[in-house]
Order: sequence, then C-alpha cells, then structure tokens
Amino acid sequence: MFCSEIYKFVLGYAVHISSVKLDFYGGKVNAGEEIGKAIDRGCFEDGAQKDVEQHVEMKLYKEGKLVDPTFHLQNCMCTGQICESNSKNKLLGEPFKSDKRYNGVRGWDIECRMIEDEEGGERRAPLIYSPIAGELVGRTRLVFDQNGAYSGCDNDGMFIVGTGDWIGFEVRLYNVKTREDLGFGRKR
Repeated sequence: MFCSEIYKFVLGYAVHISSVKLDFYGGKVNAGEEIGKAIDRGCFEDGAQKDVEQHVEMKLYKEGKLVDPTFHLQNCMCTGQICESNSKNKLLGEPFKSDKRYNGVRGWDIECRMIEDEEGGERRAPLIYSPIAGELVGRTRLVFDQNGAYSGCDNDGMFIVGTGDWIGFEVRLYNVKTREDLGFGRKR
C-alpha cells in the first residue's frame, strides 16, 4: 500500500507525543512542522529508569481507540518525521507497547538523541515535528501526587487533534516543550 492510498483511511485520527517542550500550545499544525524540542525524561522517571536512552513517545488514536501505525512510522512515513535526530522514526524497544510510566496506555518510544550544535559544538535538545496535520489543543500531564496535584516537569506532554486527512486522529507527545508563539487551544 502506498502513502497516497493510506490517507484515504486516516479520517478520525489524533496523535499524542511525549516528552516534548512545545514551541506553542494551540493552533493548526501540518505534518512535518516543527512543534517543539525533546526534553529530559529524567525529571519524572524513578531511579531505575534514569539510564533509559532519551526518547520521545508517540500514541496514535482513531476515533478514541489506540491504533498501531508501526509499519508507516518505519517504512511509509505517512505520519512524517517526529524527532530532528531520527529521520526514520527508529523505535526503542517493542512497538505499540503498554508502559506504566504513561498510565498503562499503549504507544511507541521513538529514539530522540541530543544534537551536536554545528556552530559551537554544544549539545542541544532536538527539534520535534508534528507527525500529522492538526490543531495543537493542549498539554497533558502524567505525574500527580496523591492529592491530584501536578508534581512533574514544566510540561510532560501535549496533544494534537487531526485535521484534513487526519480528522478523528489524536497525537500525544510526552517529554516535549512547545514553541511559545503557537499559543494554546483551538483557533478558528
């Protein structure tokens, strides 16, 4: 099946990606558009998880149900590149796995290594790109204390609701930071 054929079947999808510091908190995004930078997962991992390779996790939903687009992430690339340092969306570990760190929901850990800055040789967080066309609707948080108070990083993740060919899909990105100029919430 070719990518152009896949888009006939993608109505009703949404994507969730983590851990990303978003560059913006709302508005329309296109597949492949820069949406933020990867963040240090260690800020909310317990001691046993601190040595886990830095990565971004992505979950793809269609009409509220989690789906497995592993083939397209690795081969067809219909969702587009997610991390600047991983042009092929190389996965860490098993695809479409359940992870207690993400409240048991199923998804993918996508390799997302730090980037060596060409100008100064310093390491920096990689840029994160929107995997689907959609609207950046809001942030999502994973770490709460017993009273329900947030106790994790500044922003554990964000979610994008699909538009166009991606209507009905939702993407959640964790360990990401948004771009400030994108705003927050749906814009009409």
